[in-house]
Amino acid sequence: GRDVALMAVAVIGVSFSGPLTALVTTSFLAIAFWRNAAGAVLLLPVLLLRERSTLTGLRARQLVSSVVAGLFLAAHFAAWLPSLSMTTVAASTALVTTTPIWTALAARVSGVRLPRQVWWGLALAVLGAALIAGVDVTVSSTALAGDGLALLGAICAAGYMLAGARARERLTTSAYAVVCYSTCAAVLALAALVVGVPLAGFSARDWWLIAAITVCAQLLGHTLLNLVLS
Repeated sequence: GRDVALMAVAVIGVSFSGPLTALVTTSFLAIAFWRNAAGAVLLLPVLLLRERSTLTGLRARQLVSSVVAGLFLAAHFAAWLPSLSMTTVAASTALVTTTPIWTALAARVSGVRLPRQVWWGLALAVLGAALIAGVDVTVSSTALAGDGLALLGAICAAGYMLAGARARERLTTSAYAVVCYSTCAAVLALAALVVGVPLAGFSARDWWLIAAITVCAQLLGHTLLNLVLS
């Protein structure tokens, strides 16, 4: 019951990501960097003050899955966020949330057997995504490319969830999230540096929107989903 409630809140939180991001006028790389950097900073006190004992005896190799998850998360944002300006927010959000489809396929390939009800649910999700993407074929090639980026973002998010599930076998939510979000933020900062995207100097409106994205999508969305992975 607790997990269902947490997932419900997480879904609502994540659902704010697309609409809020579309309102920000700055670079998508900057948005992704700040939501992850701020998420890691805000969760660090939880790790140090409440769950510090879990770090005792922790070895570097046990953090590998968290780092891998962070790399997948960075790829997810790099692919998905640009799609919001190429296709509709509804189409982009619907397609990027096909993550469970790719996660289930990856799990099946690795030998995990899933109930028939799961496959029926995934089939329905595929049908819905196809209907949304099919509309964009008649709109423009840019919208179709945006749909492709959203799907790529979903695939990368599946890798993020699978790596996160492995990491959460050994780490608390705060420890995993701090490492994962920090890794993601570092990769995005490097990408921004390479392409010459500024990470500061935004309007007050954009800073408030980034703060809202961090609270809703990063903390109440991604972090609660990570908590359920335990």
